[in-house]
Amino acid sequence: MEITFEHYAELQQLCFKYKARIAELEAELAEANGLRPEVIWFAGRMEKKLKKNDHKGGWSEDMLPYLGKRFGEEVNEFIDAMYSNNAEGTINEAADVANFAMMIADILAKRKGAE
Repeated sequence: MEITFEHYAELQQLCFKYKARIAELEAELAEANGLRPEVIWFAGRMEKKLKKNDHKGGWSEDMLPYLGKRFGEEVNEFIDAMYSNNAEGTINEAADVANFAMMIADILAKRKGAE
């Protein structure tokens, strides 16, 4: 079957409809969970980064100094990406910064719960 311009236009319209529907569903999910759509989107970016590094084994209390050091390094990478006007790079570095902050917060919250 030969793909014509009309086929392409139809596929493009379907993609726009599906993207719009996905955005609607994400907003409904966010509302149901009491979270903003932007938070759901960003958490998804964070999770992708975490899954990519699952082979490293996660984080634990004894890693707190290392995580603090890595957090600072990621902040510097984030700033560099921002000043290079690289939107995708900045978003990726923001997810890295947030992940290290989350790891530190997770350790401290567990420590607090153990007290």
